[in-house]
Amino acid sequence: MAFPEGLYGNVDVSEATGDLGGFEVRFFRDSGKPMAEFVLCEGWCNQAYLAEVTREGDAFRMNHVEQGSSEDSAGETRTEDHRVTYTIVRSGDKLVYQMTFDGAPVERDADTATLLPLEEPFGLSVAKAKG
Repeated sequence: MAFPEGLYGNVDVSEATGDLGGFEVRFFRDSGKPMAEFVLCEGWCNQAYLAEVTREGDAFRMNHVEQGSSEDSAGETRTEDHRVTYTIVRSGDKLVYQMTFDGAPVERDADTATLLPLEEPFGLSVAKAKG
């Protein structure tokens, strides 16, 4: 099975709040390696990530490390790294993704997890414009 190519996503604008939500990914090759540029929008599309895509059976995977911070009981702020993994499978002309955060599955309903082919980026454009 060939690696995915092109742009897929489901980023949408909430009419009620103006928030952006969804996932968008662009698959491409760089020096022969399958790569993905992607963004998860939760309220807004804040940061695009770039990762190599690997294959595991019929699934394709990519990872990134997300940095967060928290305050401990003494009021000290500490930085934490969290590993986020996206597993993508084909479903006809669409893609379906699953996400894990530090190894724990993140629940998504079928609509949220389904990525449609796109002509132009939306979420990725928002994340890049922020930078």
